[in-house]
Amino acid sequence: MEVVKKGIFILVLLILSNLVFANNIELNLTRKDVATSQQFDGFVFLNLTSPINSNANLNFKINNQDYYQSIKNFLPQNLQILPGKYEKTSQQSSISKEFTFDSPGSKLEIAIDFSSAGSRLSSIDVSQIRNFSISVNGINIGDNYPTLAIDVGNDNTTDLTYKGQLTGKFEYANSSYFGSVTPTVWKGIRKSRDVYCEKISLKPSSKYKIDSRIKKINDGAELYAVISEYPLEAIDCSEMKCCKLILNQELANCELDKEINEEKDYFACISASSQEEDLDKEYYQIGAENDPAIVQGFYNAIPSQILDYAILVQRALYETSVSSLTKDLEIDKTSLINYLSKSGCDDSCLLIPIKITSENPGKL
Repeated sequence: MEVVKKGIFILVLLILSNLVFANNIELNLTRKDVATSQQFDGFVFLNLTSPINSNANLNFKINNQDYYQSIKNFLPQNLQILPGKYEKTSQQSSISKEFTFDSPGSKLEIAIDFSSAGSRLSSIDVSQIRNFSISVNGINIGDNYPTLAIDVGNDNTTDLTYKGQLTGKFEYANSSYFGSVTPTVWKGIRKSRDVYCEKISLKPSSKYKIDSRIKKINDGAELYAVISEYPLEAIDCSEMKCCKLILNQELANCELDKEINEEKDYFACISASSQEEDLDKEYYQIGAENDPAIVQGFYNAIPSQILDYAILVQRALYETSVSSLTKDLEIDKTSLINYLSKSGCDDSCLLIPIKITSENPGKL
């Protein structure tokens, strides 16, 4: 992270609520003889002397096989969730810290202290934050190396997912919205006037393939595709990342470099661009179907009501485990700027919470 005009030291703080202190943990089975695949009857008694994170996991070892259950599955719905408490563990940003993730889905909460240089929020020009990056080193526990996902500000938005080397393989996103091998409807694409989008749930990656069924009607225009967080009524490739669709008979596709860090709904959109002045000239047609079972299509940012369009997306697969030293992982600086700029912020906002999640046991 680089802040212009003023140097700021980073303090790493550890949330105490993630640490479990137990006088005893007792497991009592009502009966010990059970058949294969039959549930155990019994209870778990935990005597805790300090607050505990409700997302922490209990590890049960049965016949030398590990099973994990979230503690919150054993707790009543009206449990009290306490805010995290912080303890300073380092005075210098140059000192690295090692964190252990004992079970799948482990979460760790730390914080960046912007007040360590005597700063006040009013003295920091957040627009001068140029970048925000970290370096990590993954260490195995047994056969497992940790994965890495980071949420800046604890707003339940993943701002960084570690993506290692691409494997060269792709996988399709769920395309149940378009079940036709052959489109039942064809819709015209004119210059900048017709934008067709499909709402698709996408998983994290840094590269995507966009496929479509397209008929060429006239020369004079190029087809472009984009992945957006909202449906579009226009595509401007000078302001967003686009890819040019290559047409082979009635199949069109292109590859788009785009960083997506969390699984959620996005919109894959297609439109035409031309230097010609005729706005009503039809250059292409896109395949569609009118099956009412699932309708996720949008036309010029408006839900189509009855049509889904032949727009499918594949994501490039990548190595997920952090198994070596990785430097300068870039986190979108807007996550930091937005937290410091949020309404009602005072000097307490200089303590910025960060949640780190690993899907595997391991150390970072």
